This record gives sequence, C-alpha cells and structure tokens, in this order.
Amino acid sequence: QGMGGRSGWGGTGVGGGGSLSRGRGTVCPSATQLGLAHRPLRRRACRQVSKTESYTIELDPAKAAAGRDAFCKALYQRVFDYLVQAVNRSLDMGEDDPDAPPMTDFFIGLLDVFGFEIFEMNSFEQLCINFANEKLQNFFLRSVFKAEELAYKNDGIKWEPISYTDNSSIIEIIEGKEKGIYPSLDSVCKAPKATDETLVMQLHENHGKSKILCRPKKVQGAKGAASKLTDREAFILKHFAGDVTYVTAGWLEKNNDKLSDDYEKHMLESSKDLICNHLARKEEVPDKEKKTKAGKGSQTVGRGFLNSLKRLMDALESTDAHFIRCIKPNNELKPNLLYGAFALTQLKCSGTLEAVELMQKGYPSRIPYSAIHERYKVFMPPFVQALAPSEFVEAIALAYGVQSEDYQLGLHKIFMRAGKAAFLEELKDANIDEMVPIIVKKIEQFEAKKKAKIVVERNLVTWIWKRRLRKLKEFKKKTKKGFGRDKDKKKNRELDSSEIADILADMGGSSKKVAKKVVKGRSPTRGARRSAAPVGGGGMNPQMMQQMMQQMQQTMSGG
Repeated sequence: QGMGGRSGWGGTGVGGGGSLSRGRGTVCPSATQLGLAHRPLRRRACRQVSKTESYTIELDPAKAAAGRDAFCKALYQRVFDYLVQAVNRSLDMGEDDPDAPPMTDFFIGLLDVFGFEIFEMNSFEQLCINFANEKLQNFFLRSVFKAEELAYKNDGIKWEPISYTDNSSIIEIIEGKEKGIYPSLDSVCKAPKATDETLVMQLHENHGKSKILCRPKKVQGAKGAASKLTDREAFILKHFAGDVTYVTAGWLEKNNDKLSDDYEKHMLESSKDLICNHLARKEEVPDKEKKTKAGKGSQTVGRGFLNSLKRLMDALESTDAHFIRCIKPNNELKPNLLYGAFALTQLKCSGTLEAVELMQKGYPSRIPYSAIHERYKVFMPPFVQALAPSEFVEAIALAYGVQSEDYQLGLHKIFMRAGKAAFLEELKDANIDEMVPIIVKKIEQFEAKKKAKIVVERNLVTWIWKRRLRKLKEFKKKTKKGFGRDKDKKKNRELDSSEIADILADMGGSSKKVAKKVVKGRSPTRGARRSAAPVGGGGMNPQMMQQMMQQMQQTMSGG
C-alpha cells in the first residue's frame, strides 16, 4: 500500500530531492504487508550491494526512485500473473478427472486487442503497443489471405489472387535480428556511456535507405512539438495504420527497468508464503538456460515484451481464429456521430475491404466430399451410388439448383460461393430419414430435366438450321431477280450529251467506228441505223449530221 505513488517512501519524497531513509510512514506499512523487516527494506532501497557483497554503493534520489518503481511494477506484474494462473488452474478439467484432456488442448479464447496509439509525442510504450498491433495485423493477413491462397493451391482450385498490403517489412524493421529496433536498443543498453541519442543515430544509420523508418525532416505536415524534432531526438515509423513519430528520450532507462538483485533476495526472506514461494524468483537456473542466458545477457523490458508477444502469437497460431473488426466512428468520442471518410480509412488500413472482396470473388464455403458421400450414398438410387465422391456431391448440388459458376470441385472438397452452400451444411447435420426422400426426389427431377434438356437442345438446333436454309433460299431468289433488272437497265440506258459529243467528234470517215461507239445493245431500228451510215469514207455535211443525231435519239429511246 502506498508503494506505487510518485511521492516516494518518505515525507519529502524522492522526486523532490529528499532521502529515502528519512521517512518511515510509508516503508513500515509496506514492509508489513510484504512480510519483510522494516530496516533491511529501507536500507536496500537506498543502497546497492555488489554481487560479491564486497562493497556498497549509495544511490542518488533518481536511481533510488527508479529502483523503487521497478520493485512496484514487478510486484504488480507477478501478482497479476499469479491470479491468472490460479483462475486457469481452477477451470482445468484435468484437476478432478485424471483421464480428461488438459484445458490447454480445448479452449475458447477471446483476445481484446488494445487500439493503435498515435499521439503528438510517442515513446517506448507506444512502440510496444503498436508493434503488438502490427503482429496481430500480420496474423490476420496470414489467416485470411495467405491461408486462402494455400487452400486453393492444395485442392487445385482456379482463382484470382486479391492484392493486399503486407506489413512483413515493418515487422522486420522493428524486430529484425541484426538491425531491428529492439535488438539495437538492447545493444546500445550494453554499450558504455551510451545515450538515447546514440540509439536514434544508430537506427538512422542502419535504415538510411529505408522508406519505412525515416528522419523527422522527411515528413511534411508535422504540427506542434513534432515539427521541432530533429533526427537526433526522434524517428518516423510508417505503420500500417499511419505514420508515427517516436521520441527516444528515456528509452535506455525504460528498457533497463530491471528489478535489482537486492530486492529479489529480500523478497525470499519474506514471512508470507505468497511472497517467498510464488512471487519471488529463485536463483537456481537449469543448465540449458544458464548457457542461453550467458550468451544473451540480462533480461531487458524489450526482450521480455517480445518473448511474451511470441507466446501470444504461438497460442493464436494453434487455434482456428475468427476476427471482429471494431471501427472508431469519430475522434470527438461522441455518440451517434460517424464520419464516413474516417471509417473508410480504417477499413482500408486494416485490410477489411480486401477481405470482403476475397469473400465475394472466392469460394469461402468448403465442404469435404466425405461429409456428404459417406452419409447418403447407401440411400441413393443405383446410378447415383456408382458416382465418385466428387461427382456424387456435384450431382446433389446441381439437383438443388446450384449453377456451375457458383462452385468448383477440388481434390478433397467442394468449394462454393458465399451463400450457396446452405443446403449442403443442412445435409451434413440433418436427420437422414427426413432428408433422403427429399434428395432422391431432387435427383430424379434433375435427371428428368437433364434428359429433357437434350431433347430440347436437339430440336432447337434442327429448327435453327431449317430457318437458316429457308432464309438462304429466299436470299438467292431475291438476288437473281435483282441481277436481271440491273442487266435490263444496263441495256436500255440512254447516252448523255457528253457521250454523244465525244462520239460525233470521233466520226471522221469510218461508219464502223460510229456504229461500234453508238450502238450499245440490240435495237429494233438496226436496219434504219445501218442505211443512214455512209458507204464510203470522207466527211459528212451538216444535213447528214443532223439526220444522224435524230436517228440516234430514236434508237436509244426505242422508237
């Protein structure tokens, strides 16, 4: 009680420059609650004993306050973990029944994901929260998109892949083994005389060419305190939900927020069973873990967070996950107020729109052939029993009116469009005695329609060809009549004045030339035209020319 306050263990308070050894009003009740001696607790809060216990270091107020806060945080975390484990043990079925499977094999878990945090100034805590969101978003993408793609490939189903935004590159920037943010933070914490500026400059050097981790000056539109930050104080990380400016001030101290060995040893001296046997950590370490810890160094807050997050992801990977997306309607935190553009941005960033598109274009309903075939085969007519499992299920689907474009047959399952597999789901769990007559009737109707379809198609093809032949004959008759009329028009057409002038200009002495140019077809006045032509060569006088023109006009007009 009172140990978590910022005023410290004393009247003047550690934060105000006082000494922890002065006040007893807070230390004594705290020591009593923990089952510890008062003076040793007060002494360990102000001094640090070396590992060999050969010398003692007096702590300044800042370091003493940091040790006190670490002790309070460790107690809170361990009490919380202890309560969770106690509740889980009480719910374990195997506690009373040795033959029952352990609870960890069969459970329903509900994970309430903390929201993505984007403030004007973001620190180490926001990085941890936002990175957890990145991991869960990646799990969502793998569960929905990559799992769908794998399911289609394994069953040989044709489908069109849906493009989506993969955040694997962001995760690599944060937790990558060589240049990730968390490994870099642990590395800088081990370095002598390292500062927060050392960390941020190392990050900019490692990711200078990256488009995900950027310098503050490269981001436009920053407002307030974020606009005054330099690349020695902060960095920009482009998360799937938006760009976040992280200020690295105090990161090394927060990452090294480790409980002192003095506090750990003192907790083992507690007179209370809860403290010494459940909350205090023993010094014994298995041989295998000794080698591992020797190579990795002391546990940091960042590394502990990554290990905890890994256990969470392993638990999620072992389950059949379902997702509920929560949309924030407005930033004013007011009811009955929804901004469409604001909500749409969240749907785009979270991959929800792509997931809906995948469900619409893909085949989300899958039913194994064995679930239908093995259950209803013996009750079907002989011609249905002879079908293979895939054809058997397909026959039932077609009998229920499912269109061919609404399903695909895989190697082991039938894949169906959304909302098209309701009847198969009913068949899988329905009463056999009730469903068998309905299925047989449906299949008989389907077979009758199938036979009728063949007859109708054959008659339709015959009618189409008869119609085409009739049309072709009519077209030939019309073409033949039109050709005869065009020929008669060609024979009986009159010469225009220009053609007559050309003919008269060429008439110089040969009656054969005149006849060849003028006469275009058979004429009933051929004899008159022949008698009007001169017998010998030579020119024509005007009277003869006028007479010739009159005869030509009469000839062309049929007179």
